[in-house]
Amino acid sequence: MAGRKISQRQLKKLVLVSIVLGILAGVYYALSPYQRCVREARIDQPDIAEGALVDLCAPTHRW
Repeated sequence: MAGRKISQRQLKKLVLVSIVLGILAGVYYALSPYQRCVREARIDQPDIAEGALVDLCAPTHRW
């Protein structure tokens, strides 16, 4: 099965879309309620264990 070459324009478009999606995912991750909880818990209790932090900030409901 012969593959079709991708044009320079298509490659640039693919890279641009990938970068935009990465930026959006990063912003969502940084602003998520879980990360906000982690930051606040680390400020209040700097020596908290990672497991306790996950238990504290993870949602209690299961999907």
